[in-house]
Amino acid sequence: MGRALAMFVGVGLLACASAHAATFVAGADETAGWNRTDLNGVRARKQPVLLYIYDSTVKTGNNTAQYFEVTLLGLGQKVPNPKVQEAVKDLYKVKVRADDLGFPETLTSKAVGSAALFVLTCDGTVVGGWWKNNQGTAVDFINACKMAVAANPTSVAKLEKTPPEKFERKRPEEKKTDAGPPEPEEKKPEKMGGIPGLGEEKTGAPPKKEEKKTQPGKLEDE
Repeated sequence: MGRALAMFVGVGLLACASAHAATFVAGADETAGWNRTDLNGVRARKQPVLLYIYDSTVKTGNNTAQYFEVTLLGLGQKVPNPKVQEAVKDLYKVKVRADDLGFPETLTSKAVGSAALFVLTCDGTVVGGWWKNNQGTAVDFINACKMAVAANPTSVAKLEKTPPEKFERKRPEEKKTDAGPPEPEEKKPEKMGGIPGLGEEKTGAPPKKEEKKTQPGKLEDE
């Protein structure tokens, strides 16, 4: 009886886990108080940043996103890791999609097909980053958060002393290329055949002038 009960409980837990995995949707949880902004907004905020990027086109099986949201950050969990919660409390939490143009492509490209997580200082300097096949551990994440908080005052001073240009990332079709404008096509003269007086242009040597014939022994003036 005890063995049967244990097997029943085990099957139930597996079923619950499978159901949770099936219902997980990357980026759907809002319990962390995420903000939607760009690099310019981050600079203006002057706080260290937790940047979460997810690929919204991956509807199921985004295991990397599930690891970051559920396992690491404890979103939706009754008892999330208290050390992680302490580490992120002073970070400005930003969530964007992988196709977002508000941050450099070097960051968003890491989330294509899955998800990525970055810890930044307010000027956009990456202190720690994790993505598919490089998910890191809770200890790595907590240490990066502490480093970002410690380094952020220096980044604030840097921004105030030398404000950067406004960040603007163009869409792929708007990117400039090194190639110049296309050469104009050389217009060929139109053929006007079939119209009287405007026949096709004849080619070849010009006609020879007819030479005057003179009789032998006589001058032309005679």
